[in-house]
Amino acid sequence: MQNRRWIQTILTGAALLAGASCHMSSRDDPNRPLTARVRANDPSAARQLAAGFYGVEDHAWRWTAGKFAVLLPVNDKARSNGATLNLKLTFPAAEMSQLGSTTLSADVNGTALPPQTFSRSGDYTYSQDIPAAALTGSTIRVNFALSKSEPPSGQDQRELGAIVHEINLKTK
Repeated sequence: MQNRRWIQTILTGAALLAGASCHMSSRDDPNRPLTARVRANDPSAARQLAAGFYGVEDHAWRWTAGKFAVLLPVNDKARSNGATLNLKLTFPAAEMSQLGSTTLSADVNGTALPPQTFSRSGDYTYSQDIPAAALTGSTIRVNFALSKSEPPSGQDQRELGAIVHEINLKTK
């Protein structure tokens, strides 16, 4: 519990006011094309963060819930050759000491990607190839799920999964 309080102290006031979900800002242009590289610190990225993301913290990253999803555009070359999904994330030491190891799984249009287990705190990149057959349409939804997350506690009523910095889809 003491570690949880430490995490809460590093959260910014804006994060506490962000609420449990992201909503499109009136500053976002709904006609702006989706980008294959989504930076968590970009407020305009919120429209691509389909579920389970909280507000930008420290102008650099966002916490996720245990389940989260992102929308990414797919070009013709990716539909023919496939692509590689990269998720840059962090597991803080205080969280890992509470939870132990956690496994991240993902799926794209019903195609499961190989899971990855994280046993230590630190910065990681979850990187998996996506077959061309899973890249139908002009946009995909990538669903992520963590096997463990911190439940809401005290003043912070968010479920905390991982810290995400960037998500990108690279065409092969």
